[in-house]
Amino acid sequence: MYKDNHSIDTNTRLHSLLQNLSFDPMNQKEHEKISLRQITDQAVGKNDSTKPATWAQGASAKLAAWILLGVLLIVSLAVIYSLIKTPSLAEVERLLRQSDPKVDFQKVVEAYQTISDSVFNRLMKFLQYLVGTIALPLITLLLGYAFGKQNADT
Repeated sequence: MYKDNHSIDTNTRLHSLLQNLSFDPMNQKEHEKISLRQITDQAVGKNDSTKPATWAQGASAKLAAWILLGVLLIVSLAVIYSLIKTPSLAEVERLLRQSDPKVDFQKVVEAYQTISDSVFNRLMKFLQYLVGTIALPLITLLLGYAFGKQNADT
């Protein structure tokens, strides 16, 4: 059976970790005490010296946050705009009565539903384009670079 160096190293670390855990806490000296953080760091192979993020990583994370904030602002404005631009039922009825004074209420409701659906569909297409085509790929690119580079450097 083939084992790579990483699994052997992990097994060695886990073995030493288990040996560290098999002590009597009542007889342990103060300088020998191990914190839970040290135990978990030993288990995953972390050392105390973590590298700080580079300027490019920090800049890409900040840029992704600003893009996300901008997308949220644009989405909010688009929803407010669509709510303002969608005519009310009374406005639709008034417009239909101008052309035909004897229009029945069922036709008014159908016209209102058609207009509302049209505005909603247009808004949804815009939001799908904004989020799915523009924002999501940009944010994924920037965060993937920031965190992928950070993990590759450690």
